[in-house]
Amino acid sequence: MIEVDIQKRQCDFNLDVNVEIPLGVSTAVIGANGSGKTTFLYCLAGLLRPSGRIRFDDTDWINEKTFLQPYAREIGFVFQDARLFSHLTVSKNLDYAESRSSHRPTQISRKKVIQTLELENLLQRSPADISGGESQRVAIARAILCQPRLLLLDEPLAAIDDKNRKILLPFLKQLTVEHAMTIVFVSHAVDEVTALADYALLLDQGKRIAFGASHEVLQTRALRALTSYRNSGAVLYAKFTGWDEKYKISHFSIEGRTLSIPLFLQSKKGADSLLFVQARDVSIALQPCRDISIRNELPGTILTIEQGQDDAFVDIKIAIGNQYIFSRITRAASDALKLAPGVRIYALIKSASFG
Repeated sequence: MIEVDIQKRQCDFNLDVNVEIPLGVSTAVIGANGSGKTTFLYCLAGLLRPSGRIRFDDTDWINEKTFLQPYAREIGFVFQDARLFSHLTVSKNLDYAESRSSHRPTQISRKKVIQTLELENLLQRSPADISGGESQRVAIARAILCQPRLLLLDEPLAAIDDKNRKILLPFLKQLTVEHAMTIVFVSHAVDEVTALADYALLLDQGKRIAFGASHEVLQTRALRALTSYRNSGAVLYAKFTGWDEKYKISHFSIEGRTLSIPLFLQSKKGADSLLFVQARDVSIALQPCRDISIRNELPGTILTIEQGQDDAFVDIKIAIGNQYIFSRITRAASDALKLAPGVRIYALIKSASFG
């Protein structure tokens, strides 16, 4: 357990957080800009010195008498900017990480990290000669090869393209599943949080607003802090049921129904998953649909209908069993279908929405 009870004042901002974070899992720190996410991460790393207490497992990192320096905390840190050693090649940057881990049991092989993050062609190049996304992948590799007890990531995938993000997210998840590595990461991207986080800590103006299992924290208030009006939606709690190699489709069970999406997961059958569904990707039908390309059809009941910020649209909250999703459709379509609270409908979700 990471026991945190800290206060840190910076100018007119005050961070005041009390939370217990489990070990061996991944925890997302989420919230609006200026809520204290990066400050919280820096306090865990020892890059800022707060008052209060931080205890990692059985060791006090901070208390009234103790301040354990960052190098002694056995952490890996990935900053928003890569911060590679400019005088060293990519390979030498990775050598440095391995030198820091020499006294720890080796868990993750250098070869696997290099192959997974596709760094083979970068090893002899200087940080000045690679792109921002490539630099960030090297920074992630360097942090992992430290074999840290705690991996801290500050918006680690912001500069990385979609292709590599889809590789990195399952790989980072694998670190917690197979190697029991503890990860605490800051993110504004809902797909990163749903794919990686077991737990979520929601901060607002330096205060803890919510903490718990990520599918419980990622409700409307948390999503509003992470998404714009245009990209708003809801998170569905699902069970992974299998991978179709022929069609490259993953299947999930949601409230007794199947959802199929082109998302590869290195998961076992029955594993819990979180899926973020944007409101704009959900259509509504009054009857089951046939001869249509949309493959996902979830029966539900309309809970509420609210007019959006744009007068042309309405936001419809739909109960799917004990969960809910949102649909954003035109007001004209809603009126034509005579939609109202209590009406039974079918929510249609394109598989390509998750691609």
